[in-house]
Amino acid sequence: MKVREVVSLLTDVLTEHYRSGVSLKESFYRVFDDPMSVPSSKARMIHRRLMELGKRIGLCEEVIDDIIESSSFEDLRPELKGVLVAAADEILFEGTNPALVTDAATRKARKMLHERAADFVHAICFDLEEYDLSRLKERGYDELSLEYHFPPEFIEHARRVLPEDEVEEFLKACNRPATKYVRVNTLHADLEEVAQRLNDEGVKVEPDPHVPDLLRVVEEQVPIVRTEAWREGLVFTQDKASALVGHVLNPQPGEFVVDLCAAPGGKTLHALCLMEGEGEILAVDKSDWRLEAMKEKLEWQRVPDGVIELKHADARDLPEELEDEADRVIVDPPCSGMGSVQKRPETRWNLSRKRVRRYAKLQAELLEAGVRVARPGGVIVYSTCTLTLDENEGVVRRVMRRHDVELEEVKAGFGREGQLKGTRRFYPHSDDCQGFFIARLRKRS
Repeated sequence: MKVREVVSLLTDVLTEHYRSGVSLKESFYRVFDDPMSVPSSKARMIHRRLMELGKRIGLCEEVIDDIIESSSFEDLRPELKGVLVAAADEILFEGTNPALVTDAATRKARKMLHERAADFVHAICFDLEEYDLSRLKERGYDELSLEYHFPPEFIEHARRVLPEDEVEEFLKACNRPATKYVRVNTLHADLEEVAQRLNDEGVKVEPDPHVPDLLRVVEEQVPIVRTEAWREGLVFTQDKASALVGHVLNPQPGEFVVDLCAAPGGKTLHALCLMEGEGEILAVDKSDWRLEAMKEKLEWQRVPDGVIELKHADARDLPEELEDEADRVIVDPPCSGMGSVQKRPETRWNLSRKRVRRYAKLQAELLEAGVRVARPGGVIVYSTCTLTLDENEGVVRRVMRRHDVELEEVKAGFGREGQLKGTRRFYPHSDDCQGFFIARLRKRS
């Protein structure tokens, strides 16, 4: 693609990102009404650029903020933010000819806005060409921040949970593409059958040594989503640590299971597989559109009617008749996403102390709701795809102080014990999965 086309495309995606607050991936889908119409070679290039841009978007914003004298980056219109970040990333990190980038960005600004905006963009691009990234050290960025493109807050949280000699390896791993795993829908097929079918269809897979119904994707000659095994609902994309949650829960056929933050449905479906399709699951989620998407997934995975009930509700406000009813409860609440930056790289720039505290409060309330729903002697599994102490061990400690529950050991052949005995933590550099946390609680009788 020519420079002008790249800058224009990135600007459109970034403008939607700044206007709506959705992820870069979702912004791409909104900009292209029919993403499947994009040629595969072009789609791969766009995906690569968005993944790389997501890693560096915060640095680009800081640089632009440092250059602007009359205002700040946050004061700019979404269109200006978009075109300037696209230009900054091309000039500072992609090594594209600054003159070509400046011309493309100026033209785009003139087309979207007006001549004065184009003049402003032209001036900023001129300064970008001469910018020395070491200037960001005055804004709190150290060598690790600049080399691996992480905000200081992210690295600070990493240092709280990892030995110093592992921090750099962890950051490197966070910047690598995530290993792809698929979980087998054991309601309709067994592991060996699905593995053979995928291999025959051009997707090389191998069984995971730690999670018995999981396959690791080694090579894709064709995208797995285009295989017949996928179309028939025999496999479901799920990260390795996330797929462990169902086994830690260990639901039995005939039990009543409640999933309090269920959508998009991976853990709910896994629980049903482990229950051999027998029993009852109540899947609760606050988002109606996510539940609607989950309903489609249940149909795709050929879930029997009447086994899973979807409930649109805030899990903290469930009716009293559900208290002390569930044999097992899953609580996988919204979180800061520190562990999922391999798949959503721009989320690293959202990690602030205020945001973490806000999530920790919500997570404690949801875990307390899980304890209320569980019957005496029942099991509650709490999991997150983040790594901060506040959202993990801190939440579990808070709930244990307030409720009559005991912590049970999370047994797994990978990961390491958390800072609270019995809990389990997982890291991309040592466990080949996303950053994750799991705790298993039992409500005392």
